[in-house]
Amino acid sequence: MGKNIEVDSGAQSGVITDPAKRVKELERDNRELKRANEILRRTCLTKCFGHNAFVETINGLYKTEAIHKDGPWRSLDDVAQVTLTWVDWVDTYRLL
Repeated sequence: MGKNIEVDSGAQSGVITDPAKRVKELERDNRELKRANEILRRTCLTKCFGHNAFVETINGLYKTEAIHKDGPWRSLDDVAQVTLTWVDWVDTYRLL
């Protein structure tokens, strides 16, 4: 492979053969990224809202039923134990 080809492909540093061509490639890449970001943004507005609401609900239940009910806690190990117990209870009994 010649040096110009390596430089043009980005494999080697240097001045590219056709700067206008490279600018067009970068502009095209930029448009594609903007389009992808817009799709992600729109998807998140319609899909993530419900997911976030669900996560916030579960988090609130956890705090109410496990943390605030039996706290204050003496150590992180105590919190970890009550968390594991609560998750097991939710998975086994509450969600049935």
